[in-house]
Amino acid sequence: MAAALSMGRTVSAIGADPRPERGLSQVFVAMDFRALLPAGEVDRLLDAAIDDLLASTPVEGGAPIHYPGQKREKTIRRNLAQGLPVNEQTWDKILGWLDQHTQEGAE
Repeated sequence: MAAALSMGRTVSAIGADPRPERGLSQVFVAMDFRALLPAGEVDRLLDAAIDDLLASTPVEGGAPIHYPGQKREKTIRRNLAQGLPVNEQTWDKILGWLDQHTQEGAE
């Protein structure tokens, strides 16, 4: 469907090309489903789906099950209090890049 809507390449066409991925088919659709359906019923349906997901048993030794965005508020509060976590090697590269470009600008 994405290939047809975007006039892009299908998964099989991309996989058959030996070159790196290109011509990918991407489609983004946004809907306010509450404008189309009774909000209370939608909320009940979504709450039941989330409850079912969270009641699932993780594979042995696996991480606890959560849904996308479930930890968002907790992460925001932590980052506001402690700052954004950045890998030390990545931070060193950023500082090196800034130092290099600051020196180039001073010349």
